[in-house]
Amino acid sequence: MARRHRAEIRRPKAGLRTAIAPGMNPSRTSVAAPALLLSLLAAGPGCLQPASEPEPGASTLRVVKTLTAEHPIAGVDSDGQGGLWLAYQIDRGYPAANEVSVIHLSSSGERLSQWRYEDESTTARGLAVGAGAVWLNYNDLGGHNHVRKLDPETGRVLASFATEDGVVDLEVDGEVLMQSSVWNQVIASRAADGVEQWRTSFAGIESWQQRGLAAAGDGRLWLADAGGNRILYFAPGTAQASSYPLARPGVVAGSRGLAWDGAQLVMATQSQLLWLAPGGAATGWER
Repeated sequence: MARRHRAEIRRPKAGLRTAIAPGMNPSRTSVAAPALLLSLLAAGPGCLQPASEPEPGASTLRVVKTLTAEHPIAGVDSDGQGGLWLAYQIDRGYPAANEVSVIHLSSSGERLSQWRYEDESTTARGLAVGAGAVWLNYNDLGGHNHVRKLDPETGRVLASFATEDGVVDLEVDGEVLMQSSVWNQVIASRAADGVEQWRTSFAGIESWQQRGLAAAGDGRLWLADAGGNRILYFAPGTAQASSYPLARPGVVAGSRGLAWDGAQLVMATQSQLLWLAPGGAATGWER
């Protein structure tokens, strides 16, 4: 299905099945950067610091800051240094016309990298950074479902792995690649070879309501539940979780990715980035 790769660079039931190892080198092109995000990313968002043993329902999360994107957001992750990786997707309205851009922004909003991929008809759903790569998920029910492994320095496609239906977000923790599935599962596989390590389901999440996934940095994970309008905090391999409901109804329903950089929890929707914090006064539209 691959057609073209262009880029601009500035400076698993029994595991995932290897489908392609293209080793492609994207050529240079010019893509406009999202000016609003570039100018405002570094402003101080609210912080969400989990307790070592948080009590279920002990804190209600509020949206304390929002930023509007110029294009539909397909995924978000932290770079671990205060900056963000973002994926955008534009549907041109005819077959194989989806245009995906992957952008790396520093903590000050500087554009460090920008790559463009203009070769997929499958929807981009989630992005993760870790294990020496940027991972970009493509998934449509019954479609050409796969994860692309990208070189974090050049944007070159290093490999492509087939995945199951229903994967809506990715996360990497150490050398483990994790997938959040709408079938109420988190699926963990070795990033090196795609061999599945474990699966976790939560009885309290309704079918089709599971959304973004983020590693908390303490061995636990954050998981977005659209049906319950909440964020779950849990240890991998278990079905027990602490629950953090959102103060405003319906916020999680539009989630297209979740990121955690050790001090901030960021949720992507189609058109906005939302910073979440427990209780307290809010700014922006969440009042």
